Amino acid sequence: MYNGSEVKPIGKTRIQVINPKNNKKYSVEFMVVEENCKSILGAKASQLMNLLAVNKENIFTTESNVKDVPKFITKQHLIEEYPAVFQGQGTLPSTLHLEIDESISPVQLPTRTIPLAVKDKLKAELNRLVDVNVIAPVDTPTTWISAIVVTVKKNGDIRLCIDPKPLNKALKRNHYPSPTIDDILPDLAQVRCFSVLDAKNGFWHVRLDEPSSYATTSGTPWGRYRWLRMPFGISPAPEEFQRRVNDILLGLPGIKVIADDILVYGSGATDEEAYLDHDKNLRGLMERCREKGLKLNPDKIQLQLKEVSYMGHRITSNGLKIDPEKTKGIRDMPVPTDKLGVQRLLGMVNYVQKFAPNIAEITTPLRDLIKKGNEFIWEEHVHGKALDEIRQILSEPPVLRFFDPNVMPVLQCDASMNGHGACLFQNNQPVAYTSRSLTPTEVQYAQIEKEMLAIVFGMERFESYLYGRNVKVESDHKPLESILKKSLLSAPKRLQSMMLRLQKFELEVVYKKGPLMFMADTLSRATLHQPNAEGPGETEEVMIMHDTRSATEREVEQIDMLQNLAALPSTQAEVSPELRVYHPFRDELTVQNGVIFKGERLIVPEGLRKEMKEKFHYNHGGVQATLRRAREVSYWPAMNKNIEDVIAKCNVCAKYRATNQKEPLMSSPVPTRPWKSIAIDLFELRNKDYLVTMDYYSNFIEVDRLYSKTSTEFIQKLKAHMACCGVPERVVSDNGPQYSSSEFQDFAAQYEFEHVTSSPRYPQSNGKAENAVKTAKRIMMKALDAKADPYLAMLEHRNTPSEGMSTSTAQRLFGRRTRSTIPTSRKLLEPTCMHSTKQELQQAKTKQAYYYNNGSKKLPTFKVGDAVRMMPEKGKKSWRKGKVKAIVSPRSYIVATDDGGNYRRNCRHRRKTVERDELDADIELPMEEHDVPDRQQLPECEEPVAHEPEEHAAPNGTRRTSNRQTRRPAYLEDYVIES
Repeated sequence: MYNGSEVKPIGKTRIQVINPKNNKKYSVEFMVVEENCKSILGAKASQLMNLLAVNKENIFTTESNVKDVPKFITKQHLIEEYPAVFQGQGTLPSTLHLEIDESISPVQLPTRTIPLAVKDKLKAELNRLVDVNVIAPVDTPTTWISAIVVTVKKNGDIRLCIDPKPLNKALKRNHYPSPTIDDILPDLAQVRCFSVLDAKNGFWHVRLDEPSSYATTSGTPWGRYRWLRMPFGISPAPEEFQRRVNDILLGLPGIKVIADDILVYGSGATDEEAYLDHDKNLRGLMERCREKGLKLNPDKIQLQLKEVSYMGHRITSNGLKIDPEKTKGIRDMPVPTDKLGVQRLLGMVNYVQKFAPNIAEITTPLRDLIKKGNEFIWEEHVHGKALDEIRQILSEPPVLRFFDPNVMPVLQCDASMNGHGACLFQNNQPVAYTSRSLTPTEVQYAQIEKEMLAIVFGMERFESYLYGRNVKVESDHKPLESILKKSLLSAPKRLQSMMLRLQKFELEVVYKKGPLMFMADTLSRATLHQPNAEGPGETEEVMIMHDTRSATEREVEQIDMLQNLAALPSTQAEVSPELRVYHPFRDELTVQNGVIFKGERLIVPEGLRKEMKEKFHYNHGGVQATLRRAREVSYWPAMNKNIEDVIAKCNVCAKYRATNQKEPLMSSPVPTRPWKSIAIDLFELRNKDYLVTMDYYSNFIEVDRLYSKTSTEFIQKLKAHMACCGVPERVVSDNGPQYSSSEFQDFAAQYEFEHVTSSPRYPQSNGKAENAVKTAKRIMMKALDAKADPYLAMLEHRNTPSEGMSTSTAQRLFGRRTRSTIPTSRKLLEPTCMHSTKQELQQAKTKQAYYYNNGSKKLPTFKVGDAVRMMPEKGKKSWRKGKVKAIVSPRSYIVATDDGGNYRRNCRHRRKTVERDELDADIELPMEEHDVPDRQQLPECEEPVAHEPEEHAAPNGTRRTSNRQTRRPAYLEDYVIES
């Protein structure tokens, strides 16, 4: 500035300005700065607008004899000059729309339980990502809900990702071609200087449009969140990011990009020219990044180097070299210590012999070592020299080939007891080797965890070759083939963190027998000790139950599991009987600090199962609630049945049970004609008693005023109806005293109809009469309130077509409409045949059962002698103990209680119990199968059976007892029963 201060521009813009003297418009380019100041016109713009005239004769110039010393850019200067490029979250132009295959059904995964130890950190990370506009809360329905995955890094921070496997199956990929090292090599002919920069949070630079954002919704304990930026793990991410970065950096000289690694280079006849060219290209990159919103990672800058590691190769000013990391596994391979080690080495040599024909001669001293009868004595000047030559041959062409981007890569991974080995192949020829020793913690891993970690190690070590490509991974551990196809949440906890690290790769794991894994097997066993060997990259917090671990140490079965878990046979027949139950899910078993887990669920030793069952049932919850709690945290064979047995024997739960769920509707067949079956019941309205009668076929209702509630009064009303409509075959009633009297039984015998009763305290079993009472009371109450004639109101009801049918109750009973005060044509009053009545009635019953059965379930049946609990009477809370004494119908039973009473009750009024029986009463013989009425003979709902009066207490306090013959049950034959 004119005052000597510095202002750093952040971009350019062109604006139209007007000269106030001549009103002419000019297009002037302005520099944009992060300052609140007035706009300033430069000399060129002032001359263009005729605001300023410059007289060149008044300008004096001087020339210095001292040449400028080239100043090359430094890392510190670069970060200070372009702070906007290294700070904040980047955003690339345009949004991304994820194409979803509509033929694949959306998946809504449940919210995963988050450990308490990381819950606060997770909430803080969610809040941080919301603040930087990476995610946003969701309060509307979404068709896709992915599960959230949380892992803890070594520094204590957490990493937040989603489990995208279900979503990835539906996402369509763009298949944008990723550049390779071979694509950029021709441009590096005269390059003398290199820099490598890394995009910061690369995928988060890409914004999602709204539909795509909702498709990435994830569930958390605090609600759902959607990703506003492209999340890590979705299949189109690598290609979309590569395409966008290529677009914004298009046209920049000296710049190449593969994935999120940016290569900057400078060329020239001298180093000085190359450095100047490099800095010019670097500044061009910085300007473009600042303009387009691409942010770089200041901690991953390789600046102005003669050679750099880039995408698995060593790029130098003298050409391309093999990266030492590719051959580290071979160069660091230790000396074999026994014949078996030499055999493994020779097996690897034999595999690559076709690429190095002369290698067979070099291995002759080593072959002599393993000959039968020869003692193993390693001589450095003979065998050591041969091993050095083998290392050299295996680490150079033609054995080691350059990576070909047009050939599918195959990664062979293996884990031994103490190490990992991996070899990258193309067309069965090695491209790169790697190996490492396990840390003391990793040595304790289960074998499946070691094998999975070997895959993670190999994929990450060769990421520069494998990222963005379809990779075939060979492993000799078969369970990995299936577990990597499952959802991330179904895997054990430690495997989840490893699978999470593999999400950025497109890989398929295939099983290959161990003896065929020459290269990886040898590398995994021939590893040098590395004090700082890389571990899984994240720490895992495990809740250890010390008493569980102690019990595990005492259990023989658990000891066998701990010893054999690393190598359970692939076939169930080879497994010992004690461990066979664990074989189907052997790939889910892991060991952490001596405790065995199935996924994240603790396998409880047999010695602790009783205590665990008591803990789960501590609050006396129901069966399903207790099982949900147990299934969440623990496992053992037959756990569900064990817990159900505990609850079934619990006296407290039996005493305070909730009412049984309703059973499915047991509908009776539609009668073949009117007045074949009728239902009767008593009701009171405005202090007056009425008898209601309903025909099962027509639903025709008759209402009679009662002046007394005696059997004689009831019989007189029924006789009048039977004189008009005929004698029915069956009359259904409840268990009122009017129907249980000898007078009513004589009436039934005289008129030759069957009298059946419903279950006491279960009016639903006489559903026809109950519905008739509701209908009659409603019609009569409305008529009385309206000061209308209730008989005319009842007449109109009988003439109204029934819902869902084409006829009225009068038509179905009499075969005609009845005349009322409503004008009706004579034709409509003529008798007609009702051919479709039975079909319509059956359809109505089917519809009624369909809606009624929602929320119902079939209750267990009982047999004579079963111990039960009977539902408490009104005003009481505890269920009474009892025993089934007789079966009345499929859902009606006679129960003898511990106070000496006999009660007839429906299934819903009792529950089976396995509590210790305290009843000493005799039990009746079970009814024969033909004694139980057939279900098809039963009326509506749970219909009553032939009348068998409830046993009421006699006036003198004694109880009526059954006069049926009884005998001692078979299970009491070995006992003496005292009265």
